Amino acid sequence: MDLSITELQDLYATLKRAYYSGVQEIQFSDGRRIKRPGAEEFRKMIADLEDDIRQANGGNTGSTSLAQHRRGDGPSGPPRWYW
Repeated sequence: MDLSITELQDLYATLKRAYYSGVQEIQFSDGRRIKRPGAEEFRKMIADLEDDIRQANGGNTGSTSLAQHRRGDGPSGPPRWYW
């Protein structure tokens, strides 16, 4: 079953809410209901969805990296001992 990225994200959000809330039954937006799986199976379902979303995004993780300043002139300015 091919789902759009929006559908995958909705499914992911539903599972994450259910995982952290501890509900015993999960109802999806399409009306389906399932009993809460065991913790390990639940984590695997969430991890699989994360992989599916990542692939649907073309492999983009959405993560960012920060630059490191050598002189210490980052957002807070140089360290006091620098003067």
